Amino acid sequence: MSLHHEIAFEREICEHLGANGWLHEEGSAAAYSRELALYAPDLIGWVQEAQPEAWEVLQKNHGAKAEATLLQRVRQQLDQVGTLDLLRHGVEVLGLPKALKLAEFKPAFGLNPQVLARQVVLTHHHLRDLGTKKLDLKQGDSPAIPGMDPGGGGVQDKNKVELAEIIAKLNELFSGDLGDNDKLPYVCSVIRGKLLESSTLCQQAAANSKEQFSNSPDLNKALLDAIIGALDAHQLMSTQALNSEDVREGMIDILLNHTNLYEDLRDQGLKE
Repeated sequence: MSLHHEIAFEREICEHLGANGWLHEEGSAAAYSRELALYAPDLIGWVQEAQPEAWEVLQKNHGAKAEATLLQRVRQQLDQVGTLDLLRHGVEVLGLPKALKLAEFKPAFGLNPQVLARQVVLTHHHLRDLGTKKLDLKQGDSPAIPGMDPGGGGVQDKNKVELAEIIAKLNELFSGDLGDNDKLPYVCSVIRGKLLESSTLCQQAAANSKEQFSNSPDLNKALLDAIIGALDAHQLMSTQALNSEDVREGMIDILLNHTNLYEDLRDQGLKE
């Protein structure tokens, strides 16, 4: 094969990427679908690993056609709304209670329920039965309890306290058959993400203090638009928010005081 052929250049790039931490396997290009313009192993693998419950529902509803159904749906949505919208808001699939996420962004606050759940899994410890032993409370020194000394709690405890505060506020705002895993992403990811797309809010945040911005009529209008935009995927919460000014005010309080919404809008506005 001549070194002047383009494939030689392509192969050298792939070999270099593979040697520097990128995933590359010889012949993997055969799995790329030219018809759909999608690399199925990555998309299906992401859903199976990151959202196993949703994948189980897809398999239950579509059986052997689960992969093909998901790939076709993603292709349709790419054509209709574009890549950026799909990455931000996920893809709606018939039979799933909420949009299927196609990307994982940095959370707006320190910890969320999924992060907490991952932190309590014992991934590097093994439990062994050592039999029954008598605990002698009179021998040895009492071990210190982490976090009991002044300042010993650390950043993680602060994040947990803030998360608990957010959840408590959300529980006051929304009612019905909803869990924390429904309310947190809805307000702190879906609605917040839609507000961050507003160039008007970015400009106002850059030109006003946080207190002035919080009283902007455009903020309330943008919130209503975001709620309506999320109505199909989150009908119960969006309906409650549309029907209650108190719920909307509570959402603004959480977004401004717990998720750095104003700061992020301001930073975007200053760059424009």
